[in-house]
Amino acid sequence: MTTEKKARDVQYGAVLLATEAVKDEETKIVALVSTAEALTIKTTEELGASTDLLQTVKSRQKALTDMRLSITRPMDAAKKRVMELFQPAVDRLATAEQTIKTAVLAYTQEQVRLQREAQDRLDAEAERERVRLATLAEKQRVAGRTTAPRRPRSASPSCRLRPLRRRRHQPEPFISARPGTPR
Repeated sequence: MTTEKKARDVQYGAVLLATEAVKDEETKIVALVSTAEALTIKTTEELGASTDLLQTVKSRQKALTDMRLSITRPMDAAKKRVMELFQPAVDRLATAEQTIKTAVLAYTQEQVRLQREAQDRLDAEAERERVRLATLAEKQRVAGRTTAPRRPRSASPSCRLRPLRRRRHQPEPFISARPGTPR
């Protein structure tokens, strides 16, 4: 049987003994509490009896506390040993977690910076195009032109159809009275 198993068995036995002791004490505690609640002090003898009752209550409190601590102190020590056993590994994992979070944050910040730079370039390009179009519109306005599209003349309702003019260098067609006559 290992030392740890013996210690566990002793602790388990102590818990069982303490459980029985608390059950035995419970009836005594109920009697003490009912006596304390019914207590009235009107004379010096009652004052002395109340002092004795107080000492009994305090001694029972101390006995229960000592019994509880005799059980919980070994548990607290065992818990401390377990915590000390796992703490180095937990600390290393916490360091690894922080390293990963730092790397993720750095990457995220870099991506945000790159997106901001790309957006700034697009904004600057759009602003240059707005300035170019505004300058062009101003030049056209000064020259008497507008940037609005004009309607074609044929689409105008006041437009009339005009006959086509012949070109001057075209000869009139020759029509012969007899068929087969050369031109």
